[in-house]
Amino acid sequence: MKKVNILLILIAIISFSGYASDSTNIKKDRYNKSLRFFYQAGKVLPTNDFLKGDNKSGKPIDYFQSFSLQYGIETDGRKLWQQLYGYPTWGFAFYTVNFFNLDELGTPSAIYTFINAPIIKRFNRWSINYEVGFGLTYNWKPFDLKTNPYQYAIGSYNTASLMPD
Repeated sequence: MKKVNILLILIAIISFSGYASDSTNIKKDRYNKSLRFFYQAGKVLPTNDFLKGDNKSGKPIDYFQSFSLQYGIETDGRKLWQQLYGYPTWGFAFYTVNFFNLDELGTPSAIYTFINAPIIKRFNRWSINYEVGFGLTYNWKPFDLKTNPYQYAIGSYNTASLMPD
């Protein structure tokens, strides 16, 4: 009976020690993720006659508003490139803009990837960052000689988009 008790105690000790781990060697399994929503409104620079008012409505296109939704993944330095770029956030985003001229411009939207990284980082308190995105813009109303003759700036339903910030 004594041998059985000693054997049970040894089995219990061995099984409990199998679950022990070094707390300094714990790895994070996942990166921090974020979901960000942006709203922008502003003035359109009148760079051509169409924007200045030479369009179907006869009014200048001088105001816009846009919305974007970004899904970001914050890096933690596990890889060398993350350390070299100052622990950037990267991810995927959706963007849509309204120029208040649906008949001639449409409602352009974009799907793009982005990276946001610090240029200057001081003592983990503040930083100056840059952000750049690249993707595909769709839903434009392109130039058409019969149906959209004034809008000569955009010639395609889909365009590439470069978004520096």
